[in-house]
Amino acid sequence: MSSRPVPQRFAGLAIGTGFEFRGRPYVKTGPLTAADPQGAQRLIPRAAVVTVITPETPEGTPPVAELPADLQEALATYHQCALDCLRAADLPAEEARRWSEELEQWQRRLVGLLRMHGVKYRPPE
Repeated sequence: MSSRPVPQRFAGLAIGTGFEFRGRPYVKTGPLTAADPQGAQRLIPRAAVVTVITPETPEGTPPVAELPADLQEALATYHQCALDCLRAADLPAEEARRWSEELEQWQRRLVGLLRMHGVKYRPPE
């Protein structure tokens, strides 16, 4: 079995997948968007050829299988609290929708970055 990365089209990646494009690492955050490790967003063409990043772990270090339960709970609680605060702000519908989408996008970025570093985390539905 080969460990060589296989190039594929950006459009075929799942949101949250880590990949390399033009020599730089990114995480797919939307159908046409990706975030670099600092969180800066970039448009990526759907037909762009990218290479999926497989997280590497130092020699002798077992890969992290899953984010510890207390951290999963803390992240879920933080996200829910942010959504609750947004609802309590009683903003106009369009502004509330925009902020809600922004919070969801940041959660996708976080999940993608965790995956890029070999950490499994699935936010609650």
